[in-house]
Amino acid sequence: MARDFIKVQFLEDVPPDEIEAALILATFATESLYGAPRLRLDAGHNFDRERLLLTVDATAAVGQTLSRLFLGFISRELDDECYSVRHVSPSTPTAVE
Repeated sequence: MARDFIKVQFLEDVPPDEIEAALILATFATESLYGAPRLRLDAGHNFDRERLLLTVDATAAVGQTLSRLFLGFISRELDDECYSVRHVSPSTPTAVE
């Protein structure tokens, strides 16, 4: 199975606490839909506070849901110009950091 990662890069003036709050909400909502075991197994994610970079394993539907919910929540708090979203495959050297 090919891996698919979603990377969300934020501008340096975005407060990391706002990003983490949206990620927590998205995690809770995803867990409510799929359960904690599936969330842990199928929606790996990492938020690098220093680089303001969120990486989500979106190979499975659970990770895709987490990504969509996160982007929905964060877009209510920030302008679209404050972040960029891209898909990264494992063949890209920096897919998982």
